[in-house]
Amino acid sequence: DCATLAYTGYLNDFYTTPYIDVTQRWWDQKCNTDLTVADKLFYTTGDISTADNDATCAILFNKALVSQFDLDSPYELVKSGKWTIDKMAAMCQDVSADLNGDGKYDTFDRYGATIWDDTMMAIINACGTKCATANSKGEIELSLLNERTISMFEKFTDTFYDKTVSYAYQRTSYDITDPINMFANNQSLFFLQLMDLVTYLRDMNTDFGILPFPKLDEQQSEYYNTIGSWHSVFLCIPTAQEDVERTGAVLESMAAESYNKVTPAYYEKTLVGKYVRDDESADMLDIILATRVYDLGWFYQIGGYNERIMDLWRKYSKDFTSMYEKNLAKAEKNITKINESFAEIEG
Repeated sequence: DCATLAYTGYLNDFYTTPYIDVTQRWWDQKCNTDLTVADKLFYTTGDISTADNDATCAILFNKALVSQFDLDSPYELVKSGKWTIDKMAAMCQDVSADLNGDGKYDTFDRYGATIWDDTMMAIINACGTKCATANSKGEIELSLLNERTISMFEKFTDTFYDKTVSYAYQRTSYDITDPINMFANNQSLFFLQLMDLVTYLRDMNTDFGILPFPKLDEQQSEYYNTIGSWHSVFLCIPTAQEDVERTGAVLESMAAESYNKVTPAYYEKTLVGKYVRDDESADMLDIILATRVYDLGWFYQIGGYNERIMDLWRKYSKDFTSMYEKNLAKAEKNITKINESFAEIEG
């Protein structure tokens, strides 16, 4: 919704709004960089909201299963830069089992990973690529199809399309109750979802930890964790108002005070203090929140690639390139319209 309002001219530019200084530490600098188009920033986030943290993709892991199967410490893998998609896949294959011996895999069995559809967008961003970016001219352009994207997609699907290794719970129900209970009952090594999932596991008896999404390979410079495009919220300033200077002054003050009061309370007292169970997970949180990705391609739904990538997962299809080419004309049309609309918006 913010993206649509942005290119249709209903929002003020944060860069030119009086009293707002988006270079201050209470605004999310990665968000500002990723979402700037045509030298304008029409929506952003930061300490003024905790929704961006809750909507960050992350991976939970079951400590009991790591211990039971004598697996490498995921924390140490992350810290050493060896937490890769290949390593995660190998660990998942070690723990999967038909627990009741009935010859079929369902909610009574154990899996390497529990996965939701939106993971497909997160796994693309995890290798350091985006569906779309703003180029040096400030125009949106496609950046989805490249060797890294294809390699990450193939590595991920080679393992996680196996229904004995991963539990795609949305093929059964969009109710998250079963997968949460399975993870709490030591029936899943990893759970790929949003940070907000942690709040559902406060009463879980078995200890769990939090991890960033894996790298494509050890040569990748850092981890990347995407923002759920349907799950986060953003701050925007409508053009239809009486006093934009007052609005700017109030919002900047609220953002600064949130940096001083809200974020420490959320992070130290709520997230770490009540939900996270060890110091290592707190370290992982720092990595995850420092490496977030805001993908213009997902937010502007360019070419419908966000849904089409999830459709590949839903259909267990590996034909990524054909999917891309089939929707390319639509994507290019979307981009042309959006770029032209941004060019028409006066400062």
